[in-house]
Amino acid sequence: MECHDVKRVTSKLERKYRRLRTAKSLSAWKRQFSIQRASTASADPPDMSARQVPPQTSFEPVTEKEIHTLLTNSPAKFCSIDPVPTLLKQLSTHIAPVICFLCNLSLRTGTLPPTLKHALVHPRVKKPALDPEVANNYRPISILPYICKLAERVIARRSVSHATEFDLFPPKQSAYRQFHSTETAVLSVHNDIVRAVDNRELSLLVLSDLSAAFDTVDHHILLNCWQVFVSHGPKRWL
Repeated sequence: MECHDVKRVTSKLERKYRRLRTAKSLSAWKRQFSIQRASTASADPPDMSARQVPPQTSFEPVTEKEIHTLLTNSPAKFCSIDPVPTLLKQLSTHIAPVICFLCNLSLRTGTLPPTLKHALVHPRVKKPALDPEVANNYRPISILPYICKLAERVIARRSVSHATEFDLFPPKQSAYRQFHSTETAVLSVHNDIVRAVDNRELSLLVLSDLSAAFDTVDHHILLNCWQVFVSHGPKRWL
């Protein structure tokens, strides 16, 4: 199916959901995610052993140049609660010092204004062929204020830099890492298979696809995993 056909079908399904947005459908939507969250509530806690690496004690202050680069390169997505991204990008040279001050204040205090945590959540059909009347066939898309997304990128850069410096990422992880992609994952698997064939060894490949993996992530476990490697300052922001 052509790309524009997929987009047209997806838009049609989303419009149909909006017409069906009743109290009953919203209740079914909320209930579905409660079920997914409860499915992992009884799981055994993970075994998190501390690595012998220095914890991240603080976040490096952001510079005006970094903010200007982020403003220039970030997409100008906006929503009804934050309609000014395009204006900020156009005035990046003048507004960068103000945003830089606000970001550094947030890094020092470990706080983020509550108004920047508000998000608009829109349901989107996972695949065009799925039934739009089934709540499980949707994924939530959270649209956060533009300044909040900039602050997230600042924090992400520093967190990833710390994890990379002390080899906290799994060696074979290809997702969400710079200079890594599905291609590096395929190359790694292909290399292992070719070496096994050369050594006259048998290769067995097991592929596991977790359905709605991000929907079932336990936030408490996720934060506990990360807090092993950070100290009090960054922990407050996370």
